Amino acid sequence: MKALVLGFGLQGKAVVHDLEHSPAITQIAAADIAADKARAYTAQKGYRKVRVVPLNAAQPELLEQLVREAAPHVVICMLPPDFQPAVARAAIGAGVPFVSSSYAGSLPELDGLAQAKGVTVLPEMGMDPGIDLILGRLAVDELDVVHGMRSYGAGLPEPACAADNPIHYKITWTFEGVLKAYMRPARFLKDGKEAAIPGGRIFRKENSHTLNVPGVGALDAYYNGDAMRYIDVFGLGSELREMGRFAMRWPGHNQFWDVMAELGFLDETRTRMGDTEIS
Repeated sequence: MKALVLGFGLQGKAVVHDLEHSPAITQIAAADIAADKARAYTAQKGYRKVRVVPLNAAQPELLEQLVREAAPHVVICMLPPDFQPAVARAAIGAGVPFVSSSYAGSLPELDGLAQAKGVTVLPEMGMDPGIDLILGRLAVDELDVVHGMRSYGAGLPEPACAADNPIHYKITWTFEGVLKAYMRPARFLKDGKEAAIPGGRIFRKENSHTLNVPGVGALDAYYNGDAMRYIDVFGLGSELREMGRFAMRWPGHNQFWDVMAELGFLDETRTRMGDTEIS
């Protein structure tokens, strides 16, 4: 099986690593705008299945050409979410299955085209979103009636690794993506009514809580994006009174980012200081 991986950042490297060691994969084309750096990395790692190709993903015609020429059995998109629709469209056009770890975003608009072509399109196939949603749906299907659902997801560095920085966290995806997630509004169901928290306020004490996880200990939990859209996805009925999605981090994380948000460090609004605009 041949795989085409688009994007050779932190997540792309991890995907290529797993594919390199998978007996199901015989060839890997890894595409990135920084092709020279990607080649140096794969050479250092001694990868034998990987062929690095240059790509400017901002040019749809180049995307389409690459997918045609690479002739993969699957297209794996590890580019930032803004590139996802164009990549999915190129994969569908070539009749190749598409998978990514990003939220679906506007991809449902391509559903008709994908079905007409008989192409599988699978966004939200990471850990969060992804594994958490699959496990959530499996749990729901075991129950007759669901009155409330809380979904928790976390990617935690080992304590010794987390202790060397003030946020007790390691960036395993784009730092810009982390910050955007922290400013994303939250939507959820509470006491049978839809509720929302504006971006930047999810870390406030009244909006966050602590969860004790057996074998791990106490973790900070905070609202993670839009839980309302998953009510229909999970097939939940009118009996539902509570629905929330949460992310978890080591203790102290919420307090740190609450201060940063209050000070405006997560606000992208441009402000002029002297002759310079900053955000």
